[in-house]
Amino acid sequence: MDDYESQMEKLDAVYEDTDAAARQGRMPDGRHQAQIVQGYVDQGKYGWQLTLQFANKEGTVMKWIDLENEDRLEYTKMDLLTMGFQGKLSSLKAWVEAGSLEDLVCDVSVKTKDGTNPGTQYTNVYINKVLGKGEPMPTGPASRLAPGSDDDIPF
Repeated sequence: MDDYESQMEKLDAVYEDTDAAARQGRMPDGRHQAQIVQGYVDQGKYGWQLTLQFANKEGTVMKWIDLENEDRLEYTKMDLLTMGFQGKLSSLKAWVEAGSLEDLVCDVSVKTKDGTNPGTQYTNVYINKVLGKGEPMPTGPASRLAPGSDDDIPF
């Protein structure tokens, strides 16, 4: 028996008697206080984007902010200013990578709408304001999507 097996045998009985934690689903529609548990800038389907994952006890929700869509730059700028970004768009990635968004607690509105294809829906997330910094949320790596992941993209 190797070290792993002998060490884990000590926990076998406790593990067997432990109830599994409930999975968190998508945050329901409505207004929420939620914390940014992950934020990164990467190449998306339509160019550079800022991806944010918000979480609270009710669930998680993703927000993608297109950085190259000139028709939406006013909304991009509104969201970035709300989150405290004051620099040039070219310096956003460095600002995010420096941890500026980590653990921000925000007042967000979540709205699910029907898509253009029958039976499809999409979720909009609106950042109303930042309420401050919070303690890191007890979420593990499994709750975070890897950059470039499309697990939550509705198309």
